[in-house]
Amino acid sequence: MTASKSTGSVLGTALAMNLQRLMEAQGMSREGLARESGRPLTSVDHALTGESEKVTMADLEGFAAALGVRPMDLVRMGSEEV
Repeated sequence: MTASKSTGSVLGTALAMNLQRLMEAQGMSREGLARESGRPLTSVDHALTGESEKVTMADLEGFAAALGVRPMDLVRMGSEEV
């Protein structure tokens, strides 16, 4: 059980950091990401606060499409080149 929690934390942290970086680079707000991705603002908030267990694959796909990256790029550690 601890390993899953730990993995979730790492994924959540990577997701939050990558979303923040990409949103900032594109001048996109939380509301803008929700609108462009077609996902609820609560999903954006869960992702930005590292609550990866509450983020669905549909959320990742929507965020990635809105930001012009692949879903896997959002959860990859050290993906600053994206």
